[in-house]
Amino acid sequence: MKKLLALMIIILNTIAVNAQCTDLFFSEYIKGSSNNKALEIYNPTNSIIDLSDYTIHKNTNGNATSSINFVLFGNLAPGEVYVVSNSQATGNIPIESDTVSGLTTFNGDDALWLQKISTGDTLDIIGEIGIDPGSSWPVGTGSTLNHTLIRKIGVQGGQTDWTIGATEWDAYPQDMDDSLGFHTTNACIHSCFTTYHSILVSACDNYTSPSGLNYMLSGTFNDTIMNVGGCDSVLTIHLTINHSSSSTDSIVACNSYTWLDGITYTNDNNTATHTLTNAVGCDSVLTIHLTINHSSSSTDSIVACNSYTWLDGITYTNDNNTATHTLTNTVGCDSVITLNLRINLPTSSTIITSHCGAFTDLNGFTWTADTVITNTFVAANGCDSVQTITLTIYELTNTIDVITTCETDYTWLDGNTYTSDNNTATMVYNDANGCDSILTLDLTFNAVDVTVNITPESLSANQNNATYQWLDCNNNYAMVTGQTGQTLAAPTISSYAVEVTYNGCTDTSMCYNAGPNPNGISDFNVFIQVDIFPNPSQTLVTIAWENAPEFDLEIFDITGKKVISKNGIQESKYSFNHKLPSGIYFIKINAEGQSMTQKLIVN
Repeated sequence: MKKLLALMIIILNTIAVNAQCTDLFFSEYIKGSSNNKALEIYNPTNSIIDLSDYTIHKNTNGNATSSINFVLFGNLAPGEVYVVSNSQATGNIPIESDTVSGLTTFNGDDALWLQKISTGDTLDIIGEIGIDPGSSWPVGTGSTLNHTLIRKIGVQGGQTDWTIGATEWDAYPQDMDDSLGFHTTNACIHSCFTTYHSILVSACDNYTSPSGLNYMLSGTFNDTIMNVGGCDSVLTIHLTINHSSSSTDSIVACNSYTWLDGITYTNDNNTATHTLTNAVGCDSVLTIHLTINHSSSSTDSIVACNSYTWLDGITYTNDNNTATHTLTNTVGCDSVITLNLRINLPTSSTIITSHCGAFTDLNGFTWTADTVITNTFVAANGCDSVQTITLTIYELTNTIDVITTCETDYTWLDGNTYTSDNNTATMVYNDANGCDSILTLDLTFNAVDVTVNITPESLSANQNNATYQWLDCNNNYAMVTGQTGQTLAAPTISSYAVEVTYNGCTDTSMCYNAGPNPNGISDFNVFIQVDIFPNPSQTLVTIAWENAPEFDLEIFDITGKKVISKNGIQESKYSFNHKLPSGIYFIKINAEGQSMTQKLIVN
């Protein structure tokens, strides 16, 4: 229905001519339900308009001062509209909206007005500034509250008198928004008048005229553009073309250079530029051609005796690593030399030393007796050094280590174990003076023969010319009273051993059974041919027994604790590993109702 009405208005007003068409005006106003609010602005001119020169103001509830001022932005083409809406609007409003603003929180009693910033002119108004109408201003059959208002087709410009402006709108129902985004008005008729102007222009290198033509030479030129009325404007340009210039600033500096651009350069540079103004007012581009040379530094290391006069003319008598002297290097910059001076002094020293056998001094002379030596030589620091040596010469010694042992083996200082006499073994050791000395071994074994000749009723030691003491093995090796001869006539049936002392060595035999034989049986002593070896033992013990009967074996430690027990042995040569700790043990053999005990040394 609304579109049909618009068509009727077009037919009725086609003959009307409105000469306004000079600036923007409000073309549609929507105050719908809730946040459905929008304003539409129309460009009736035949020129593109820069919107940033326009502001929409809102005066709330009859206030004389605006509460919101919204500056437009962008460009608006001839015959086009610009829509400002509420960010919460629905329907067709957000589709046609060009921007959103808090300005669109207006109610029916808020005055809205459009102003041109550059001139300060008010172009159009909805409502009356400073007057509170209550809830709304009447507009035709509607009002500014809960209606859509569309500017009549014959209106071609804004109206600042609301008494007249209220008659220029058609009112439509609330939330009608299908007309938003376009506007129809009668065509504007413009009269054209050509204008003429003349200008003097000075430009650098080239000049672009208002119509876009580019000139690179001086002269007089005509340029035609469109004036504000849409008609030709002929511009006569009297043009002078001046020219920019360029030059190079060649500089050689040490370490760094601050150029006229205010920048401090520390490296070569031939790209930096700086623009000045030349005599004709154009750019003068200056390019730097900078060579940065560098100062140098070095250290003059000197070692001298007593004193040294340096290139600064000062004589130094002490070490110095702080003095400096400045020269000019090959590129014309400072060359700073730092002194690193070490002053050495003559030295003297006294050495008290001792040597074994002989001493060869620094001069290659060999001394074999105590003496005092004085040597002068160049020390490591390059200065004289006087050395006094008080020398003591120690003679080398040879000694013999005479050893007599009762053991079957002997471990000497050299770590070797000897089992026979030896007088050739030697070793080198440090004597009391710290000199090498040769020690020769003189080892003699005085082994005692503890074998016994056995008969059933008597025992006889085989070692001659010795001291003897017979022992009762079954009575904890108690001495048999009065039995100190080489032969024992056994007083009772028991197990006996003999302690033999020979050449200062003492050893004890095995225990053997002997005693009066009441039955006259020749084999009374079953242990006559028993031999237990080696003794001392490390891990292996062998019992050799010719024609051995079945026997049992027990070994006791020195406290009487049984540590090994083996029964039912029937071998003429029986060997076993005992793995006993070092110490003294007793081997007891039981056979045919008899027993014998033998001491066993484990090492």
